[in-house]
Amino acid sequence: MNNQQILLTIALGGKTLSLGKDTEIKLVDVEGLESPDYEISVQNNAQFDGGTVTGRRAAPRSILITGECGCSEDTERQRAALIRFFNPASPGQLTVDYCGVVRRIGFELESFKAHRANLYEPLTFLAGLLCPDPYFRDVDEHGGDMAAKRGLLTAPFVLKPEGAAFSVRTMRQEAEILNDGDKPTGFVVAFHATDTVLNPSFESLTTGEKIRVNVRLQAGDVLTVSTLRGQKRIELGGKSANHLLDPQSTLFQLQRGVNVLKYGADSGYTALSVYPKWSAEYLGV
Repeated sequence: MNNQQILLTIALGGKTLSLGKDTEIKLVDVEGLESPDYEISVQNNAQFDGGTVTGRRAAPRSILITGECGCSEDTERQRAALIRFFNPASPGQLTVDYCGVVRRIGFELESFKAHRANLYEPLTFLAGLLCPDPYFRDVDEHGGDMAAKRGLLTAPFVLKPEGAAFSVRTMRQEAEILNDGDKPTGFVVAFHATDTVLNPSFESLTTGEKIRVNVRLQAGDVLTVSTLRGQKRIELGGKSANHLLDPQSTLFQLQRGVNVLKYGADSGYTALSVYPKWSAEYLGV
């Protein structure tokens, strides 16, 4: 695709629809990609002029998409297919490729209107997408094992004596994560135990905040901690375990810029594989 173009991909109800300059259905116009509306709460001062700002928030985002089907024998087929596609029964996801910058956002279908004055004119339609969470995200989540293995095999390969190591765990308890988004963002971290681990923890050396879970993990256990906005939770083996969170813990966010993170445990941290996952959040695309 020409990197000076805009390509929209709408995923809804298990199907996808692409709109751009060179697609079967053309993109005529799109509004609402730049930034959401903002709401500022102000409390009037009782004793003097003006007021005091008590809160700031980004409002849900509305995206309006105008598309066009060319006038052909297939136009009525396309019209019927569009009516079936834009079904509000389930949430969807919009992926935007704006001049090579690719980001995604979840949405609920708010409206769909098709217009054709007569059978000799192209079919145009207007789709309204309501995004309760107004922030765009990277298409792919970032992450990896903080205690990954590093291969020791080299070429040319020579068979080593019995007991020789073919890989080694780096055991990096600390890692730097760059959040290049426009706001602090939550994350999900999964602790995979290969032996007994007591009270695993995850902390930000940047802010001093720490998550500690009071649990004894056994080999094969998977503990998951989410600090995502609206989805904060602790799970052990896929089941809710919020009661295991240490009272002194903070389900912290990744700050904008570089975050230095560290995992550990009261004992047995070498038996952990630790997988943090996150996606930066952006005001627009």
